[in-house]
Amino acid sequence: MKLALEASAAVVVHDVCVDAVADRERPPVGVDGGRDEDDAGRGIRRSNVADRVEIETALGVGADEDDVGMRQRRRPDRVAHGLGPPGDAHLRVVVDDRADLLPPPGIGLDDEDPDAGTVGCLRTGDGPPSRLETVAQDSTPTATTLVGNDAAMHDDLWSVLGPLEAEVDRYELEAQELATPGFVRQSTTVVLEGAGADGRGEDVSYSPDDQAAHRRLAPLPLSGRRTLAEWSALLDEQDLFPEETKQHAARDYRRWAYESALLDLALNQAGATLGQAVGRPYAPLRFVVSSNLDAALWLELYPGVEMKVDAGAEWGRADFERVAAAGIVRVVDIKGQYGADYPQGERDEAGLVALTAEILPDAIIEDPSTEPDVLPAVAAAADRISFDAPVHAVADLAGLPPIRHLNVKPSRFGTLERLCACLDHCRQEGIAMYAGGQFELGVGRAQIQAIASLFYPNGPNDCAPGGYNAPEPTPGLPVSPLGESAWRGMTAF
Repeated sequence: MKLALEASAAVVVHDVCVDAVADRERPPVGVDGGRDEDDAGRGIRRSNVADRVEIETALGVGADEDDVGMRQRRRPDRVAHGLGPPGDAHLRVVVDDRADLLPPPGIGLDDEDPDAGTVGCLRTGDGPPSRLETVAQDSTPTATTLVGNDAAMHDDLWSVLGPLEAEVDRYELEAQELATPGFVRQSTTVVLEGAGADGRGEDVSYSPDDQAAHRRLAPLPLSGRRTLAEWSALLDEQDLFPEETKQHAARDYRRWAYESALLDLALNQAGATLGQAVGRPYAPLRFVVSSNLDAALWLELYPGVEMKVDAGAEWGRADFERVAAAGIVRVVDIKGQYGADYPQGERDEAGLVALTAEILPDAIIEDPSTEPDVLPAVAAAADRISFDAPVHAVADLAGLPPIRHLNVKPSRFGTLERLCACLDHCRQEGIAMYAGGQFELGVGRAQIQAIASLFYPNGPNDCAPGGYNAPEPTPGLPVSPLGESAWRGMTAF
């Protein structure tokens, strides 16, 4: 099959053949061999740069298709931007029109947050901290105008990750597609290369127009050696959106592709994992299956399965009793926070919230509307409420009812700094986090699994291996919880 995409650089369209296993795998870091532990002993390069604190602005939200995270099992297509002459960039388009092409198992428990190690120390195995330059203690934020404890929290995770250095020589954009029974999913992977290593991040924007616009971007000045904080400041200065995005959230999704690729590159160049960088262990990762199929179909194959379901617009008491009967539903997504970008039609949202609270008394109630007529039902179930779509920064929590749970989708935050602030804020405030998927086709799914394993492994994490998103349940899939090997070949996170 051929597919022509418009691009500002020269375009080369290739015949493609989609086949088995994805992309090259990197040597594992810290898991059963792979890179020598002496490599990690070189330490993580850090600089004594003052932390940069962003003034948060609330962004609109776009539609997302939760957790249909199938990974394509092949090398994707690329738009390459390097230091060579203009016109030497190219695009290789790879199309997958096999809806049953699902990833090899990668895998998938809630809000317990075990502390381990020393934040800011790189650890290899169970031994003492390896040699590294510690973060400057005299770094101070440049602004303190954020909501709640956000600014203070920058002295924690961001002060550890912001000073990591990454050296970039060139970069490529990989275009990916996957045909499903309902639509064709596209994503774009940013691949940064430098010092013999690479780093990857995935743009999970849902509009094909937004994906195509990303690939049409003029080459960005991504070369040299900088800290992650400095790279983020450089990205602030770039026009990543010369064309208006179809969905507001696409701005964060595109930015996250570069920020996550830079973090991945910095870790790979240091010979370290994200867990080593922040001094936390990877824990077995509990996951739920996001599906509205009959629970009996899943239980027949996977007796220990747990589920997340979307409340149907016409659901009544009988529908809720049906999904509650098996006792395996952990999250009910009301989908009341998408607005015009993902309209849900006329429905009794207060009734949906009330029925969830009554009939599924242990389930988290995600993304209820905050319209006045719904708020009494939300208040009555206050300890069960969670949000997802409206939260792109800690500041966004200020405009929502108080919560005890939060669906954390790293790509929604756009920058690593904002994600760090959210993780720190939730840990300090006792907000139980859990992962949400974005129908990632590549490295994005591996990265959200790794982050969840480090910070909220026991949550009802909606980041199951892609095989669970087949139209019908299939046997032989990995079961919850997942171990680190599920993502280690894909990312240094």
